[in-house]
Amino acid sequence: MSTPPRGHGLGLADREREHALLVAIIEAISAGPDLGTLAAGVARLIVEATATDVCFVHVLDDGGGALTLTGATPPFDQQVGRIRLPVGEGVTGWVASHHTPVVITEHKEADPRYRYFLSSAGTTTPRWHRSRWRAARPAWSAC
Repeated sequence: MSTPPRGHGLGLADREREHALLVAIIEAISAGPDLGTLAAGVARLIVEATATDVCFVHVLDDGGGALTLTGATPPFDQQVGRIRLPVGEGVTGWVASHHTPVVITEHKEADPRYRYFLSSAGTTTPRWHRSRWRAARPAWSAC
């Protein structure tokens, strides 16, 4: 296998893994025009490529004021379409409003932007605790 010229590829150290990732991206895009299917595929690829636990893919609404969870890895895939965040709310909303990526690797509950949502009987509601939002279990929401 020959090495492509500098500046090509994704820059991953493992060329075979990079190739597999590119093929998986093409497969996710080719799965059909459904945005939910694409978002779920992207979430799965991000988890595989980055060795994270979970990934959430939010889509900005046409008005630009809210983000809807459109794709997620299990077990959070059950919340797709049920969670909407105003731009500026939570880590995801902060990223959307500041146009700056965020990766929280430890103690996400201590970050004032972090939000956790409980689901019950088909509805999803934020949980308020001690004058701030607090997580009840781990989740990575910066993708």
